[in-house]
Amino acid sequence: MTVIRELNPAENHGFKLPPYAAIMNPVILAKDYPEVPLWGLQEPLLDLIENFIGSPLVCMGASLRRDLAIPDSSGTRRWHIDPNDRRYPKIILYLNDVYQDSGPFQYIPSFFHKELDEFRGVKSVSMQEMVAQVSPEYWCSVYGRAGTVIFVDTANLFHRGAVPRKERYTLFFSYTSKRPKRPDLCNRAHMRDSMIELNRLPLSARQRDAMFF
Repeated sequence: MTVIRELNPAENHGFKLPPYAAIMNPVILAKDYPEVPLWGLQEPLLDLIENFIGSPLVCMGASLRRDLAIPDSSGTRRWHIDPNDRRYPKIILYLNDVYQDSGPFQYIPSFFHKELDEFRGVKSVSMQEMVAQVSPEYWCSVYGRAGTVIFVDTANLFHRGAVPRKERYTLFFSYTSKRPKRPDLCNRAHMRDSMIELNRLPLSARQRDAMFF
């Protein structure tokens, strides 16, 4: 936890993140802490996610993130759907206890998506716009102790990270098909470089195939 507490939003390694968020350089993460991105390349996990996607997958790598307790509702704190692919499964791992004041992951249940059709294709949705369509009493917040794991398809659920009053530390793993809907959002140089770093390790053919488009 000491390492992630030192992450500075001023050094976001090419990621376009809002001023309240900081990540570890994915190449440094793969080089110094390879067990972290390798967790997302476990073969049983790859089989599960590939079955969900319905076609051969690519692991987009691991992202170690720190969210500061800043009252800023921009970026991923606004409601949105990720446009990367038709299905875009993510695994989110809480690295500290996350409850109401810690910026929990929030989502709108899928049975409200008819009411939200007008927002599909929109980059993000404000709090006021969402309140007008779905009452906050129906917004779902995922609470949990450190070590809680969330599996979610962020291409098909409106979601956001709530504004925290305490810092939140999370680890993200993202996966797409080998032919994603938006390849320009998927084949990022910094993630590719981190995969090249992992490629130096003794991996199975299955794991190597999951690292590249």
